[in-house]
Amino acid sequence: MRLSARFTAKVPYSSLEQTVMSHGWVQLTPFEWDGQKKTLRRREIVGRRLATLAISQKGERTTCCCYSRSPLPESAKRELRQRFLYMIGHEIQLESFLNLAKRLDPQVHLFAKRGGARFLRGTSLFEDAAKTLFTTNASWQFTRQMCLRLTAETNPRANPTPCAMTFPTATHVDAMSVAVLEKDCRLGYRGAYLKNIARKFVECRSFADWGVDDILACLSEVKGVGEYSINHLGMLLGKWHRIPVDSEVRSYVREAGRADDTESIHAHYAQWHPYEFLAYKLERRLLKQNWIGD
Repeated sequence: MRLSARFTAKVPYSSLEQTVMSHGWVQLTPFEWDGQKKTLRRREIVGRRLATLAISQKGERTTCCCYSRSPLPESAKRELRQRFLYMIGHEIQLESFLNLAKRLDPQVHLFAKRGGARFLRGTSLFEDAAKTLFTTNASWQFTRQMCLRLTAETNPRANPTPCAMTFPTATHVDAMSVAVLEKDCRLGYRGAYLKNIARKFVECRSFADWGVDDILACLSEVKGVGEYSINHLGMLLGKWHRIPVDSEVRSYVREAGRADDTESIHAHYAQWHPYEFLAYKLERRLLKQNWIGD
């Protein structure tokens, strides 16, 4: 493959490594992280062309190198640039949160300033929605298997290793039958839910030019997208004002030595408004140090 395009973005308060380790997405197909070279890789289909993305960072500048077997047209380059910027959360603004954290918790402030407040995303919101669905009522191993089986089903000619495949688009999944999703991809009841999500993305043209609140409101009406999923997608899109109190949250606050009832949890993080969920996530990562994927 040849180098067909290179994009560079200056992202304040960013660390590629911290972003990669922010949650479990890096463990899901088609991501591959080279810890020694500090490089994130994945493959993308753009038009009819296959491109391999290699993302690295130097200082505040994050660079994406795109490799392909043949030259990429300008339209493909623009599309890949948009996917790259979305993946690293280029549009997320953190200044107000940092000002609040500086006053409330110096450790959280320092961690966020060094890049700990950004979360890895897929190259599309549909990918994030699908992967969020796969995390509901499932062990992490099962989540990884569902993601791998879906990509394998939609990449029949690819080498069956995660980084050799591409994640399917909403249009691709919408064209698949529920039976294939349920049985061949072994998604079970999530097959119908994933189909619902894909159809909504196709109907809404992947929510191009929609505001975050409108996107979340629309997706909340899709059967199979519950409160947890909406809160998780909101977190990825920079909406952090709601903590979805579940067993994981309760387990963490007990570990931290605090009361685990919903009212107490909300009261503890109220001072962080409108960044309650972000404060919780960073506080948890600091406590667990090498936490990833749960």
